[in-house]
Amino acid sequence: MKTSTVKKSGIMLCMALFAVAVSASVTHGSIKGTATPMYAQGTTGGNLASLNAAATLDYKVVTKGSKTWAYLKFNGTSGINSGATWQTQLRYWTSANGKTENNMTGFVSSASKVIWGTTTKTIPNPLKISFFQDLATGGFSETALIPYDIALKNSPVTGDVTPPTVTSCDAAATETTAALTLSGTDDSGDLYYYVADAAHGVEEFVLGTNYTVTGLSASTTYNLTITPIDFNGNEGTPIQKTFTTGGLVQVTYGVAKDIKFRFKSSTTQFEYYYEPVDPTKKLRDAFIKITPSGGTEFEIKPTLSPDSTYAYGISTDANIASKILTLNCGYWIAPGLPDYSDYVVTNTAVTAGDLTGTAIKHMMGGAIQPSQAETTAPALTGVSLLDVNSGYAKLNINGSDNSGAVYYAITGGKQDVNTFRTGNYYLTSIDPGKVYTLNIQAKDFSGNVSTAIQQKVKTMNARTNLLDGTLMKYNSTIISSTGAVNELASNIQVVGNAITLGCNTTQTGLTGTALNRKFFNAAVRINGTSYPLTLATPDSTSAQVTFTNLIGTLPIATGTSFTIQFSVFWTKGAGNFVTGIFAFTIGDNGQVDVEGPTTPQLHLNGNNLTWPACTDALSGVKWYIIAETGQPIAKIFDFGETNFSYTMANPTNTVTVTAVDFIGNATPTQNIISANKELQLTHMALYPNPATDKVYISGDVARVAFYSLQGQLILSKQNANVVDISTLNKGSYIVRLTDKTGSQNSLKLEIR
Repeated sequence: MKTSTVKKSGIMLCMALFAVAVSASVTHGSIKGTATPMYAQGTTGGNLASLNAAATLDYKVVTKGSKTWAYLKFNGTSGINSGATWQTQLRYWTSANGKTENNMTGFVSSASKVIWGTTTKTIPNPLKISFFQDLATGGFSETALIPYDIALKNSPVTGDVTPPTVTSCDAAATETTAALTLSGTDDSGDLYYYVADAAHGVEEFVLGTNYTVTGLSASTTYNLTITPIDFNGNEGTPIQKTFTTGGLVQVTYGVAKDIKFRFKSSTTQFEYYYEPVDPTKKLRDAFIKITPSGGTEFEIKPTLSPDSTYAYGISTDANIASKILTLNCGYWIAPGLPDYSDYVVTNTAVTAGDLTGTAIKHMMGGAIQPSQAETTAPALTGVSLLDVNSGYAKLNINGSDNSGAVYYAITGGKQDVNTFRTGNYYLTSIDPGKVYTLNIQAKDFSGNVSTAIQQKVKTMNARTNLLDGTLMKYNSTIISSTGAVNELASNIQVVGNAITLGCNTTQTGLTGTALNRKFFNAAVRINGTSYPLTLATPDSTSAQVTFTNLIGTLPIATGTSFTIQFSVFWTKGAGNFVTGIFAFTIGDNGQVDVEGPTTPQLHLNGNNLTWPACTDALSGVKWYIIAETGQPIAKIFDFGETNFSYTMANPTNTVTVTAVDFIGNATPTQNIISANKELQLTHMALYPNPATDKVYISGDVARVAFYSLQGQLILSKQNANVVDISTLNKGSYIVRLTDKTGSQNSLKLEIR
């Protein structure tokens, strides 16, 4: 068995083996079998009419209280399949043939065909057991049912009263495990070992010669009492084995080569984060390899941010729960060499700071390393919203901590999240058509917390992606008009205050066996609630249901949004078919959004400019662009308010307000121009509008500047009455004109 190298701080304290008095017998039940036949899996244990001659089973089982230990050794020509946890099972059977499946996952050796594991599931009384194995030859195989009384020694050797002997015990310890190697003898030829340390809660039965005790604490001295027992219940003289587990240096944050990393965990969830040490660099790829204590290494891939400046991921793999993780933080800095030679595939130690040289290990749910602990709260200095689209909200978050490592807890979104990114962060925990009030706090790894800052976010309206006659695939929202994978079509009709929802197999575009295929038990799930569809006959090619006024509590009215998923059962035994989960908005027919919001209605009182909220029929209003003479372009997000305001630097300046939707469509620009400015600018005009390759400006032009609807300067020309715009992308722009007197005006230009 592979074991970890023991740290200097955890060097085993070897003690001479010595005998101790037996204080009391170990109350338990046991059973064993040799050359036990395997059969094809039946309804109650193996099918005795179908012997699998390719394998037999030797087994040992011990039960104490509610816990059972099992050791299995397969013989014969067949190998064992062991890729999934369910492929080896000890099964409990009740007197009524009720079955409990217990996966054996403690240790698997495909080479030696040895498996052992434990279970604490409820034990029936009376009890029968069977052993299930997915065999390489014969597939799903199982023994016959075996009666087992957990209060008795079920496999005694007649006349055996001689106690067994334990002759040696070696222990190789890591921070949380001890790999035991035991040897002993018994005149019956078979024995097992009861291993206990009551002071530390250790109690195990070792049914072979090797066993790994898990769940130990780092830097702790254990004193195991090892009692040999045979299947008659004879107990030999115990011996003791003392060892000390290795010391753990908990690594939570730091630098490893070219990346800064952060880890945060509970006992069951592990969050990890990388970013390049050089802020001008970006990641091309990343991975993390995790080896849980006593377990096997596996690799997972984080998600790169949309701008590739950081990588982040979460693992809730059952194998890491409460374990010490040995971590390898792999990465590839962009652009990356074609031969991958600069891909860093081994990165297992801290390379900067006070933990330099320390192996990157992390205890799930563990506290920060004491040398890094401190009590000063971090500072959260600013939060702002930069952009929102259908997939994320781009936030800028700034904070600091005297430890040099800070992260941010964000609540109020679709779900609570942590971000380890200072600067631009992409929040993906959002749904369409929502207004969120986010609560952001800075935290350090010692548990200190800053005061909170709130930030609102409004997301793009949910858009319909399911129409009448849409062809649908199994468990997918990917839509294509052709292809054999399409199996069902939608039926959606909205008339006044009624909506009809249904599905069919008669739609043009369905082909082969999918066309006119009959089904039954059809249903539609709306926001997760299932409603039955009415079929004309018990099995049919179409089914539907009509709702009037309400779907549950949802009003049938323009703008109402919900999710739709269809489910049917095929009549020929092919099972349940479900579509993907689609979005649907009444009044939204899936058309391309090419119209901007309504025009802002501006009111100026002194230097206070106000306007009521604009509306947008499809994607929703995202923000308002404000261009005031002599001032930087301003941007105000729409968070669902009823009114908006802007304070002008000078109420005599020209100011324009443009409403922009989430697609980028803009309204006709609404201007407020003072009388004197209007006179000064009457001699300046821009044409044509819309334009394709050039625009012309009449008058005494000093500067013409083209801005995106996000306020970004795209093009600027000095003293030009003709501007080549052929290289600009098609779309809407804000053009700011400045004459030789310094007077300015802004207008909207369409480039087609």
